[in-house]
Amino acid sequence: RVPGKMQATFCRARVRHRFALTGLLCISLGAHGYAPRAQALPYHSTSVRCASPTSKERADSQAPPPPPQPTAAAFSQSEVPTEQQPTYELRELRTEAFFTWPERDGFQTRLVYIWLPATLVVSMPIALSTYDVQQQLPAALLAANVGGSAVLVAFLLRLRAGWGYVSERLRTKQTYYEENGASGRGGYVVKKEAALAMRDRLL
Repeated sequence: RVPGKMQATFCRARVRHRFALTGLLCISLGAHGYAPRAQALPYHSTSVRCASPTSKERADSQAPPPPPQPTAAAFSQSEVPTEQQPTYELRELRTEAFFTWPERDGFQTRLVYIWLPATLVVSMPIALSTYDVQQQLPAALLAANVGGSAVLVAFLLRLRAGWGYVSERLRTKQTYYEENGASGRGGYVVKKEAALAMRDRLL
């Protein structure tokens, strides 16, 4: 009888052990199934947008740089208008046609270029039609030469007048100028400084 009781007790213990394991398994499964899951947090972008420039800033950035302010030229007379400064008149004279020839080499050769076309193209046809070539050929050639020389003299006088005017303005110790609209009513005279007068004489 003792072994039978022990066997019954062992069976009941085994049953209890199985029920305990089953209960623990159910509890663990239930806890795992109904446990609240962590929700994924929404992703928020943290990119920062730079402020776009305003229309005024864009216009300022695209605007061209301001032109340099004019400054008073060295060795100049502030009272005299720029276009009446002797140095400005000299610079303007050098920009005109033929007025730079006296400053270059071969000035005499260039004068031949003026005299020869004037003699052959203009004076010679007139002389040949005026004189009899068979009887008055020397007179015809002399007349053609005189006509070409007259054109050359007029050309030289024009150069002399332009250079003489500018040279006189540079050599004098005073500068004569006229204000806008003052022509015919007289002008003004400004005395040159010593350094300015020396500079003009060297030019």
